[in-house]
Amino acid sequence: MNTTADSLYAERAARRLKKLLDEQGFPLDTLGRSVALSRLLLMSEATAIQVMSGKVPWDWDMVQKVCKSFDKQPGYLLDDVPAEGMPSDVRIVTSVAGGEAIVWRMPTGFYGTPVTKSSELRYLVDSTPSADGAAISLHVFEQRAIGRGDLTIGTIYVVESEEGYSLMTFTSVKGQLACFSSRSEASEVLIAMSSNDEPGEYASLPRVAGQLLGSIGLAQG
Repeated sequence: MNTTADSLYAERAARRLKKLLDEQGFPLDTLGRSVALSRLLLMSEATAIQVMSGKVPWDWDMVQKVCKSFDKQPGYLLDDVPAEGMPSDVRIVTSVAGGEAIVWRMPTGFYGTPVTKSSELRYLVDSTPSADGAAISLHVFEQRAIGRGDLTIGTIYVVESEEGYSLMTFTSVKGQLACFSSRSEASEVLIAMSSNDEPGEYASLPRVAGQLLGSIGLAQG
């Protein structure tokens, strides 16, 4: 690769990297950003600054390291026009009821708990009676096995029962049972929870299907 090509790809890769860092809430100042990037990629701060500058050629090890850390293909950094038109942190979310998939992008810093790139996001739609009619909302949650040690009092979880999925708040522990209260009616559900080491993903119903990430009000019915 000649010097001209080296410069072209270094500038392009640095520009795409900047887009990733902007979208994922990295510090805006050069020092803060270099520190955060050096920790993520396990390199020195000086190397991180060089990588972001667009003036120092990238080798294939660097391309691979960035791609692995941000779950990207090399083409995202090097192609003339990247294949992806959406922000890098957009996630595909499927319906628990078999409806159409949607895309979801949570503002940086809003996640109460870290959400891994490999985790599955799902959504459910429900309605809450009100004086003006029924308020319809869409709720996104991370579907994963949750053990007793993962639960936090006051946090909203999605509980799966024979009637379907519903939002419930974790309120207390009674022996080996976790107590959840309904957000829409005066009811309580007790769920036998295993330890944190054995979360019981395939436990009998009712079970905790995941933790709520966010909700969107859709309409008044």
